[in-house]
Amino acid sequence: MMGRGSGTKHTDVISLLQGLRCLRCGELHPKNTRLSRCPTCAGLLDPEYDYAGLVQTFDWNSFRHGQRSIWRWRTLLPLGDDRFQVTLGEGDTPLVHCPRLGAQLGLDRLFVKNDGLNPTGSLKDRSIAVGIAKAREFGYRTVSVDSSGNKAASVAAYAARAGLSALVFCPSTAPQQKLLQIKAYGAELVIVDGDRDITARVYRELLRRHDDEWYDVGGQNPFRAEGKKTYAYELAEAFGKRSPDWILQPAGGSAAVMKTWKGFKELRQFGVVDAAPRMVAVQAERCAPIVRAFEQELAEVLPVAARSSIAGGVAIPDPGDIGTLTLQVVRQSNGAAVAVTEEEILWGMRQLAEEGIFAEPTAAVTVPALARLVREGKVKRDETVVCVVTGSGFKDMQTLETQVTLPRPVAPSVTAIEAALARH
Repeated sequence: MMGRGSGTKHTDVISLLQGLRCLRCGELHPKNTRLSRCPTCAGLLDPEYDYAGLVQTFDWNSFRHGQRSIWRWRTLLPLGDDRFQVTLGEGDTPLVHCPRLGAQLGLDRLFVKNDGLNPTGSLKDRSIAVGIAKAREFGYRTVSVDSSGNKAASVAAYAARAGLSALVFCPSTAPQQKLLQIKAYGAELVIVDGDRDITARVYRELLRRHDDEWYDVGGQNPFRAEGKKTYAYELAEAFGKRSPDWILQPAGGSAAVMKTWKGFKELRQFGVVDAAPRMVAVQAERCAPIVRAFEQELAEVLPVAARSSIAGGVAIPDPGDIGTLTLQVVRQSNGAAVAVTEEEILWGMRQLAEEGIFAEPTAAVTVPALARLVREGKVKRDETVVCVVTGSGFKDMQTLETQVTLPRPVAPSVTAIEAALARH
């Protein structure tokens, strides 16, 4: 594998990115930095734009034209030059009205944002498209990531699209379907004999040794998660320049909750929407550090004991700073953090399937969480609610095999088939 090249000089002709703001001490760092954390206080870095300039020139209607991907919002994404864009058509996923499921839960306006229909089958494509583009902009030839599966599959696909080498690290507990998908894209896959937490620790040590060679497009990359702001833009567009009352998202860290909130704050600043939604972070009960901090009114998210869950994408025992920032967003938005059981997750998968939406376990956690919030009287019947489904059911057929039994073959005759149908 080859390391970083000499890079390509470029001019900021598209984005109005000004720099990277430390979310802990507030220091502003240059926009072309390759830092993953603030060198002063080790805080996370967040892209900051020329909002004053944007307010003067912002034209919401201009975003309705052009390519149907996250890149039609490129002015609000941290890429300096169109030449480095990488796309497979990510974003602009369906927003599905679910009146039957809504009626069952006691809601009039329930929608599902189906990100399982992204190019590689998960929400990760929104952020990885940006991360891979920044790798190209910085002149790297190898990108790397640790992942429970979806992020790694997305990195493998977008690196292939960009002509870069991909090195991905996954736990041996990852669903086989995701590992096969990664290999199909041609990435170099390392399967670590251990769970997600062990894999992350080993990867961080490797990254310290190979930082000059590998461009990490994982959770601490300050640029890549900006792609998830496009949830806010797409939802505001779908609802006629309004925000839904509630948005529920699966939460490992969760950058998706943080960035969706950031996107709506930007839209309020530009006068596109006059209110922001209440954000709900949903975790698996077996591994729910954000929910525990929320319920115990802690100031920060503390690690919990690692326990496996069928919703492996949100079973992160130590989400670190991102978890604490997610906790802050939940509180700022007057939202909630909810943990759901394994049985509830399976129920959520079945309810979505009855609406024609095929979701993996991690993606289905929002439905039982919503059911609980309705029962508790927090979500009202006439409110507009969006449940984000983050990944396709094809990502984890192993779990489905424990829930669904295929019928036995029937003799190829009308009589035999009618008899079999009568039995059912």
